[in-house]
Amino acid sequence: MKSILTLLFMALTCVSHSQTTAFYYTSEPGTYIGQGKTELITPKEWSIDARVPYPITTIREQIQFNFRKLDDSPNWWTVSFAAPAGSVLEVGKTYEATRFPFQTTGAGLDFSGSGRGNNTLTGTFTVLEYTWSEGKLISAAFDFKQLGDHGSIRFNSKIPVRKVPEVEKMKKK
Repeated sequence: MKSILTLLFMALTCVSHSQTTAFYYTSEPGTYIGQGKTELITPKEWSIDARVPYPITTIREQIQFNFRKLDDSPNWWTVSFAAPAGSVLEVGKTYEATRFPFQTTGAGLDFSGSGRGNNTLTGTFTVLEYTWSEGKLISAAFDFKQLGDHGSIRFNSKIPVRKVPEVEKMKKK
């Protein structure tokens, strides 16, 4: 019995439970925000801050991710997601969204950075994972599309970053 428990323990400790914290975005040629670039942002070169500014209030539940380059360059990104008015973000749901924080009743989205943002926008985002406690984010996984920009955010998540091969093919032409 002892050897079976030892083997079981060894098997469980050898299984990889790697968690990812990263932001990947790619943009179609000519887009204003992403400017046709593709980038994978990780904590090695970027500070990554996640906030749940207004958890479950009568307003709406929202989350904001901030990415700032660790060197002295002016590179930064902000991505915000908001549930429709009076509701919470639901795992497994894809939302049609307009510009956060100016949407009235529907879901909100905003991908902006380094001085570039859209005054009006439409897009979608999918909540793949989202857990928080006492206003502090524990883990999250979101995929989004805003106009011609596509992104994938992972925060302490076991879900891999989703890349968008069709945009990559557009860029190679």
